[in-house]
Amino acid sequence: MTVGSRLTVDDVAEFSEELRFELLDGKVFRRPSPLPFHQIQCVDVVDALRRNAPEEYPAAYGMAVELDRYNMPFIDAVVIRARSALRAPVPVGDVLLAVEVTSSWSEAIDRGPKKWLYARAGIPAYWLVDSVAERISITQFVLGADRRYRRRLHSAERVTLDAPWPTVIDLPAMTREREALRAAAWPSRGGVPITMERDERDNMA
Repeated sequence: MTVGSRLTVDDVAEFSEELRFELLDGKVFRRPSPLPFHQIQCVDVVDALRRNAPEEYPAAYGMAVELDRYNMPFIDAVVIRARSALRAPVPVGDVLLAVEVTSSWSEAIDRGPKKWLYARAGIPAYWLVDSVAERISITQFVLGADRRYRRRLHSAERVTLDAPWPTVIDLPAMTREREALRAAAWPSRGGVPITMERDERDNMA
């Protein structure tokens, strides 16, 4: 749901930390509370990034990033400069990589407005992890001189991404993990079918 009209980052600075929201184009958007399923996949990505990460570039998940006066999204996973490790929101100039893990409610935003906003703000790399597809996949985008993202790689296999440093993402393992969680959550149904109904997807994250 959208609250109010065009606001700035300063306007929302005093909002309760319990209010889950993003500021996008000056509008406050309420965010559904994520399910453990979604957060586990964010942790999977962050863990992969940390394996080869230099100390001066920590990776974290669920971070507020100030893109400009009117935009402060919560990004599923980020790589930042260590000098911003004690700041919230993180200034966009210290973000090297943004990662979004799609859910049924966020997929359109992750593929559209957020991708455009991150590019315009100058974030050098963007990864999109599609967790609602039959096989979980990742798409790697890198920023061009024109502040537009160019797709460098798309895969649903075990793959090594080259930026910001070589990182192995095991997509088949993430898909197996998802199916095991579904089977455990709905044992009488043998897990949730890939083609589950929209209202069921909305409850998945």
